[in-house]
Amino acid sequence: MALRSRFLRDGALWPVDVLSAGAARALGRRLLADARRSGGGAFKANDHLYYKAHLIFDAVDELARMPSIVETVRGLLQSDDVLLWDASVPIKPPGGPMFPLHQDATYWGLEPPDGALTCWVALSEATARHGCMTVVRGSHAQGQLPHHLSPSDSSMLRRGQQVAAAEGEAAEDVALSPGQMSVHHPLLVHGSGANVTQEDRIGVVLNYLAPETRPAGGTTGSATLIAGACDVGHWRLTAHRPGPDCTAETSERAHREALATHRGELLARK
Repeated sequence: MALRSRFLRDGALWPVDVLSAGAARALGRRLLADARRSGGGAFKANDHLYYKAHLIFDAVDELARMPSIVETVRGLLQSDDVLLWDASVPIKPPGGPMFPLHQDATYWGLEPPDGALTCWVALSEATARHGCMTVVRGSHAQGQLPHHLSPSDSSMLRRGQQVAAAEGEAAEDVALSPGQMSVHHPLLVHGSGANVTQEDRIGVVLNYLAPETRPAGGTTGSATLIAGACDVGHWRLTAHRPGPDCTAETSERAHREALATHRGELLARK
């Protein structure tokens, strides 16, 4: 069955090979070192890790542009034009917290929600013991489900959003090896457990969309052009790319400006 047909049926695809295990582990080590140097604390408290990480970390920017990922996204979105809307680095340390079952679309504010998708790229082992993602296969077909907010130290989500109920099969593990990714629909019910190993679980979350997808309420959003073109007015494109030719201050300024457009009310720091 073609990838898109499976995606539409199940709401998720895995595993998809996107780079070698060695390259993935090297990228993960680099990203982990950069994340620790960036300051700001662990994932939930650190805006650099939680939102638009591709504007801060060149490893994330590099990963988001890999042809093996971009071509998969193009096929699933059925669009030659692709924007990177957001990126995050949910590093889960040993004994680290979990993600309760939730739907991404609940607080994304995108119209339509099926004009976007999420790629979760493993840069280390992501087994059940590492707290790999779990999904309720086919749950995206139920549409938007009620959520309640339960902020807690055990949740990696700032709002602690959690789906009230989901029908269908029990959640199943999305185990990935370094260099593999999963792709899921914004309405798919998913989460992850705690990391009970003695090593960090390192992954990168990449949220892509087609330019025709728009922020709700007639607002303007922030995005980065990854492939093709974007000539619509509801996206303000960010051209900044972190790397050796720019300073940390330049990246911080680009990140701050993008977040002011993106979803400033959810920032940890003001």
